[in-house]
Parts: sequence; structure tokens; C-alpha cells
Amino acid sequence: MIRDLIEREVDSSVEFDEDSYNDALEIYNGWELGFSLTDVMSSKEVIEGIAKNTLCFPHFKNNGKFTFPHMAKKDYSLSDWKEAIEIRSADVISYKFKKTSQDEVPSRIDVFGKKNYYKDEYEIAQVDWELTKLDDALLKFNGYQYSNDNILELETDYIRKNGTFMAFASEQKNFRKIQKNIVELRVPLKYIDIEVGDIVKFDQLIDGIKAYGNDYTKV
Repeated sequence: MIRDLIEREVDSSVEFDEDSYNDALEIYNGWELGFSLTDVMSSKEVIEGIAKNTLCFPHFKNNGKFTFPHMAKKDYSLSDWKEAIEIRSADVISYKFKKTSQDEVPSRIDVFGKKNYYKDEYEIAQVDWELTKLDDALLKFNGYQYSNDNILELETDYIRKNGTFMAFASEQKNFRKIQKNIVELRVPLKYIDIEVGDIVKFDQLIDGIKAYGNDYTKV
């Protein structure tokens, strides 16, 4: 939908990163989205709104091509590691490890969609909680006792089909079900070509330190 919108309504001469497009297309094959506009919106706002219904982060790369990187991958293979951009630990000028907040890990997700533009309300409310709540093991792992301890409510204006609605709910739960390690780096200018969505790897642990006990040099 995003590519079609750009080609038809924005600029037909835009070049696309075909590899990232095909990868995202494979991930989201079968998803159906649709919308109507009741207010004037820029194409940028519409594209951002559509992207929020996925784990895709479309943008223009430094080379001018429009790309579709995503975080929908469930796991990474040895081939992903081999193709990743290597950062030498000796090049790291400064670094900081941190984790996403515990509040960002919902015990259950409630989703609302299929917006009725006339009534300004959502016609699909809720999904099967067995699909969107953490199982007992993950509840315990994240320090929760009940599935309603930390409920996250998500609204989607662009999903109108039940199948896509359920896929969206499941994807969001899987993406948010545990805290994530984050590393903030300051590196030399020779790494300036690294962009949002690129997969990176380290040749060895920075200062020999793991991130909260995790060896980030291994797949």
C-alpha cells in the first residue's frame, strides 16, 4: 500500500530498495489494509500512520532510495550474521548498555480497529485474550501475577479485515513480550553509512563486558 501510494500520489520517479521491499512484502504477505480520510493529511502523515500498523520503518536512505526495513523478524540465522555490518570493538569510542522499560512489556494487549468514520469509533474491539496475553511462564518472567496487571490498548485506523487484525495483535504481543537490550554507541566516521534497519555485529565484546549477561557477539 505504501509503495502504491508513493508511486501514484507522490512521485512516480521515486526509486525503491527492491531487496528491502521484497523482504517486507514476504513478511506481510496477506495483510489487508484500507482507510478513508475525513481531514486533510499530508502523504508523510498517511505513510507514517500505515507504518504504525506494522513493525516496518519506511524511509529514504542516504542514496535516495526508499527502503522498508522492519523488526518483524522472529529470529536471526547464521547467514544474517555473516551479512551483518561488523563493528570492531576497538573502534568504539564510548558505549552504554540499557534495557527497555518494564512498563513497555504489557501483560495483555487490547486492540481496537475497523474505524467507523461517521461515528468516530471502532467497530472491532478486543480480540481473543489467549492470543494477546502473556502465558504463565512469561507473566512470571516479567514479574506479573495476572494478565491484567499491565494492559496496553492499541488503536488501528488502517486495519479493517479480521484476519489482518488478528495478525497485527499477535505480532505486537510477540514483539513486546520481553524487555530488550539496547546499546548506545559512539563510533568513528567510517561507520557513517550505517542506517536505520541495518543489522550490525561486533567482532568481540566491548571491553569484555556482556549486556546484562548476554553475549551479543553470538547469534
